[in-house]
Amino acid sequence: MKRWFVWTVVVAIVASFTVFAQAEEKKEGAKKGGAGGQAGAFKKMDGDGDGKVSCEEFVKAKNCADDAAKQKAEAMYKKMDANSDGALTAEEMREWAKNHPPKAKAGEKKAEGEKKE
Repeated sequence: MKRWFVWTVVVAIVASFTVFAQAEEKKEGAKKGGAGGQAGAFKKMDGDGDGKVSCEEFVKAKNCADDAAKQKAEAMYKKMDANSDGALTAEEMREWAKNHPPKAKAGEKKAEGEKKE
């Protein structure tokens, strides 16, 4: 039961980040009149504006309700930090989102071009 809860929290965090990033991408694309990037989501997470997202900034952006959610967000951050330098770049976030699309809920059709699992 505990393992199920942990995985549910992890999936929810990944899905919320991806949905948030996609919404920002659409908004940026509409402003630019073309294909936007995830730059808006990244900029919102980058609280100090240094061009990198620290683990603290990432966890803060996730609005974790409890310690378990905070630990899951920290674990996700470590996985997203491809070069393990302790700083998440916009490129690392794009790669993570590209390689980890949100899972469709039961009964929903997968988007065209989305990987089957």
